[in-house]
Amino acid sequence: GVTGVQTCALPISVVGLGYVGQPLFEKLIEKKFTVFGFDTNETVIKRLNLNLKKHIKKTQKARISKEYADINQCDVIVICLPTPLNKKRLPDTSIIDKFLFDVSSRIKPGALIILESTVQTGYSRYAFEKLSKRLKEKYGIKADFAFSPERIDPLNKNFNLFNTPKLVSGLTNNAKKRAKNFYSHFVDQIFECDSLEVAETAKLLENTFRFINISLVNEFSIFCNKINL
Repeated sequence: GVTGVQTCALPISVVGLGYVGQPLFEKLIEKKFTVFGFDTNETVIKRLNLNLKKHIKKTQKARISKEYADINQCDVIVICLPTPLNKKRLPDTSIIDKFLFDVSSRIKPGALIILESTVQTGYSRYAFEKLSKRLKEKYGIKADFAFSPERIDPLNKNFNLFNTPKLVSGLTNNAKKRAKNFYSHFVDQIFECDSLEVAETAKLLENTFRFINISLVNEFSIFCNKINL
């Protein structure tokens, strides 16, 4: 049902079809979901539509677009938008902020909105509560909100979308359960976090740990080159 933990009866939206959103989009197609992909990059849209042309023509289960028209059909909306640093080296969530504002009039009552983008601790709760208030006051509807950080390592041949453990958290416990149910269709291991902030911080720790290790190896490579090893 719309308000329970079952989330997969109706179409899914994947917003942002970069290195995070594209594998998810393709996995959902593989699992026979009806899925709508959205991206603002015309080149990306043309390339993916070309790759999926045979599948789309045969089953009509997938569509890629720049417009958000189909999003009002969707039970689940997964956000995979970029969060770069601004000129002051601070997190820039403006792309997500704009999307949430622009799409608020198209959200289906009871939809589950999942954010996968890397964000600073506290952002998800702030953004979700703000959107929840807007949906209630302006459109008279409710939605569920979850945060499940992406953990994609694009060049890793051993770990993929299925066997990389997934963290899930929710603004409410019901939202978390719905997110877990959604991901359980194509992810092997799922861990429930006690709060949105736990999941956000875990992702930041992972990114920091990886950054430090890559930096160390790069520095050591320079050292080895200097001494002809």
